[in-house]
Amino acid sequence: MNLSKSDMLRLVIDTLGKMSDVKDIKITSEINPVESLALDSGNGIEFALEMEDKLSITIPVEDNPFVKNTPIPCARTVGEIVDFLLKLSAKQEATK
Repeated sequence: MNLSKSDMLRLVIDTLGKMSDVKDIKITSEINPVESLALDSGNGIEFALEMEDKLSITIPVEDNPFVKNTPIPCARTVGEIVDFLLKLSAKQEATK
């Protein structure tokens, strides 16, 4: 599935909104779901499975969408999650 960045952002925001019990915050590309939506890396696994179904992609087990794989792991913003999913989706589309 080849989505535009704005469509992917809407899909990610909608999915995060359904996952979070925090309802009094507007989800934007700048927020961090771990800090702002009371989600954790375990929720990232649930989110990954949801995105795999919605986007018909495979997210490698070692890649948690909520956490950057850097020497010191840190949480991604919604915008970084969108970029991560777009990059992964494009890479997998190119190999089909």
